[in-house]
Amino acid sequence: MFSVKHPAKRWCYAVTTGTFCGEMLFFMEKTPTEYHFLSLPKNINRTIPEDKLDIGLKDNIVEIVECVPKKVYALLEKQYLYNKSHK
Repeated sequence: MFSVKHPAKRWCYAVTTGTFCGEMLFFMEKTPTEYHFLSLPKNINRTIPEDKLDIGLKDNIVEIVECVPKKVYALLEKQYLYNKSHK
């Protein structure tokens, strides 16, 4: 079995505590210091600093859920790009 460095495209992450508890985050892109996600069910884009996400993954505040199918991810990515272009 291969190991995936998280966050990774097509992967879903569940926020289990804190302000964003109950949201499912779908990784979209990385900038030099931040990760960008589409958040469901709110259907909004979220930006998380790299250090905060690393802590969240390490402390199980953000849990790895699953890799979504390509067709599903394509739809999520379209929504992310739509949100990004309509700020």
